[in-house]
Amino acid sequence: MSLSLSPAATALPGDDPHDLSIWPAPARTAPGGDVTVGGVSLAEAADRFGTPLYLLDEGEVRDRCRITGVVAAARR
Repeated sequence: MSLSLSPAATALPGDDPHDLSIWPAPARTAPGGDVTVGGVSLAEAADRFGTPLYLLDEGEVRDRCRITGVVAAARR
């Protein structure tokens, strides 16, 4: 079974199906309409592990934690 997780499949009416702003920063559109996060195909991950599937990009999580720490320190 192949699952399409392209932005077009998840877009709301009137949304641009190529707008990846709701996805994590390293999200990219791959050939065939698939979306990748950190180089990992979401369709392949869903096929392999099932759904629902929560996929995090370690680099983005670390960046957000670092930013949160900087902001918290600045407010002290």
